[in-house]
Amino acid sequence: MNYSEDRIAQLGKEIETVMNNLMTFRTRIGFTAMTGPFIIVGSVLIATGGKIQMPDLKEPELWIAAALCLITYVILGEYGGTLDAQMTEKCDEWREAIVEISQGREPPAKLLMFHHRNKPAYRWGFGLILVAVISAGFCISKVLQSETEAGTLPIKTSVTTTSAAAQAPTSQAPATQTPR
Repeated sequence: MNYSEDRIAQLGKEIETVMNNLMTFRTRIGFTAMTGPFIIVGSVLIATGGKIQMPDLKEPELWIAAALCLITYVILGEYGGTLDAQMTEKCDEWREAIVEISQGREPPAKLLMFHHRNKPAYRWGFGLILVAVISAGFCISKVLQSETEAGTLPIKTSVTTTSAAAQAPTSQAPATQTPR
């Protein structure tokens, strides 16, 4: 193998690694985004025993929390798309570099370097997740609060019972038999 073939093999391996990571990223995000809301709804149904008493829909805090949850969910989709786009663009640049190398030309250095422009996006992404979790938690607490107020929330209490033998007085003297 000569120097050009080594560089092409290295760039091909970089592309393969990034694409594998991208597929893993898409799978994890897709699974979370598609199942997350159902897990939340299922948790509320289990907590309430399947009987949901809707909270007062006139409360502005509930609408604000629900809107925040929805907005952050949509923005998180955009966030995932930007991360996806950067990886795809970088692979396209590496493919362009492979073409340059295979034609005997030296590719520009900018095609070979990976400048991560999405570092601040990770902070914003985790901040959005935090807002979504807090908003969803607020909505769930409102549903559970209305369940408690309506008396339909199945509250499990621990009641201990004791047997009759344990409740019998123990201060009695043992019965004795008299000889005949």
